[in-house]
Amino acid sequence: MVRWDKFKAYKAILTHKEYVESKLTSLKKYVQTLGVIMTWVMETHTKITTLRKLSQKESVKTIEKIMINVDDRQMDVIDVLENYTNLEKECEAAKQTVSIELQF
Repeated sequence: MVRWDKFKAYKAILTHKEYVESKLTSLKKYVQTLGVIMTWVMETHTKITTLRKLSQKESVKTIEKIMINVDDRQMDVIDVLENYTNLEKECEAAKQTVSIELQF
């Protein structure tokens, strides 16, 4: 009987280990995607900031390029926000807070 309990405990630990590893893999992917999006946001912000230095014609061209780029990245940004919301809900359910490094 003791042996069977140890086996069940071992099996439960392995199952939990797999669960934790999958969550860590998802978190790593999220952090990588968040980094890419944050870099893009900063680059876009810089482009917008420099618009004042451009002629009106150049400004219009730059704004058009930025708008195309924003349209292209829209789903990526939405995915990051949705993933953050899901992460926040999971942490809340586990009575944990979202890591300060991941908070907006």
